[in-house]
Amino acid sequence: MLIYRLKQWPQLADRERTARILSTLSVMSNRPVNRRWMLSNSKLPARELDPLLEHWIESGWVEVIDPSRFA
Repeated sequence: MLIYRLKQWPQLADRERTARILSTLSVMSNRPVNRRWMLSNSKLPARELDPLLEHWIESGWVEVIDPSRFA
């Protein structure tokens, strides 16, 4: 399971400035999280979370860590 770490606070569109997204980013600014955690704690449906996460990764705001490389 991949881990996501916030490297830089993303530039959010107005429609993305919701309590759910801001709360998730706030936690990510303090510790890395996985997708399962984001889905369960943010209450965002996968159809909303996945495109956001992909955009954040492509923009360089979120780092993807594969924990299997440490095994």
